[in-house]
Amino acid sequence: MNLSFKILISSLAILFALNSLLLASPDPEAATNKPFPRLAEISFEYDRSVNAFDNQPSIQANFLKSALVPGWGELSVGNKSGYAFLAMEVLLWSGRFYFLEEVKLREEESYIYALNYAGILPGGHDANYMHLLTRYNSSGFETGGYNEMVLRRAQILYPDDRDAQNQYLLDNAILDEDLFWSWESREHRRQYSIMRKNADHNRDYAKAMIGAIVANHIISAINSVRVTSAKRRQNLQIGIDYDRKRLTPLLSAEYRF
Repeated sequence: MNLSFKILISSLAILFALNSLLLASPDPEAATNKPFPRLAEISFEYDRSVNAFDNQPSIQANFLKSALVPGWGELSVGNKSGYAFLAMEVLLWSGRFYFLEEVKLREEESYIYALNYAGILPGGHDANYMHLLTRYNSSGFETGGYNEMVLRRAQILYPDDRDAQNQYLLDNAILDEDLFWSWESREHRRQYSIMRKNADHNRDYAKAMIGAIVANHIISAINSVRVTSAKRRQNLQIGIDYDRKRLTPLLSAEYRF
């Protein structure tokens, strides 16, 4: 397990453990001896007096605040859980930038390695070309070469049509000498493949961080509704469930006047 993967798992574990704790525990500012219900059954009493909502925080405004910047809505009503969401946001974005930098470093490392041991020429090679270097020993027509694979495929697709085979070669083979390569050994190609996989893994981790960031925004927005509605004592219900057939999450809200 490499360092990048450990950082990703640790960040996600902290996020969901912390947010689950915050959402599962009662609002410290709400004086009540009743245990706080689970998220799918959040309910608050509504004060029907005429001036009940005077100078009270806005649920809608705080929901939008936390959806935009996690923790903002909670801090607007003096709830310290906002600091945790805000800190997690900073941590997750820092993690994403870290993984993206790792992608750049690993790709640069593999590029320099290919220059030294595969004989590629310097240039702005695209990702597809760099990936081909992980699969074939060379770009030529010898055994294990990329063009050799293209030739075999042309013969399979057009066994009795030499013109079609030639056209397939022209369309798919690497014929530009500036793109030729030949690995010094299979071990060099294997080492290069490992470098490229490390870059791909870090790219996936960076994408996963986006999912965690979105989750942090959503959970903070829901939490801001919880703490704000506790201030207002509204009869508000927030529910989280999932469609068992489509396996998709469902978020519902009910306000009783």
